[in-house]
Amino acid sequence: MKYFTLCWWQKIQDFDCSDQIINEPRDTYKIYYRSVRERLPKAIRLIEEKIYFSDANLINLLVNLNEKKLSLRVVTLGGDKSSRVVELQYTGVSRFRTLDGKGESLPVSDGYGDIGYYEIEVLDNNVFEHRLLFSSGIEFSIVFNDVGLYHVKKRSKVKIA
Repeated sequence: MKYFTLCWWQKIQDFDCSDQIINEPRDTYKIYYRSVRERLPKAIRLIEEKIYFSDANLINLLVNLNEKKLSLRVVTLGGDKSSRVVELQYTGVSRFRTLDGKGESLPVSDGYGDIGYYEIEVLDNNVFEHRLLFSSGIEFSIVFNDVGLYHVKKRSKVKIA
């Protein structure tokens, strides 16, 4: 993670944490995000702006090396606080990296824990890096060319973006 690190997340759990420490990464990321917003896939913009992706729980991770695809299926609270299952389907995946958090985590983290923070970075024309930080301290980094967002229902998927 570049902006929202586990160390920072642990610091802001303290009630005495200063507003400057709390807001610095948020403000810095917000400035960066606004500068690249129009270059981002629609699915990423929806996650950043409309769908409440924080506190989502990972259900499934599937990597298809031959097709350079990766999908993440999560249960999210949704912008209106209603629970829903969504799937991000990344294409043109050139790298998937996961880090273990060095044994550090927030209290009450089972498995991966909740997705706490996520950030996107434009690496090149149509090359993006999506980074996710879980409350367990585990980080995902996905380098990709495009991504679709689907609302998963019992036996079907409806493309959102």
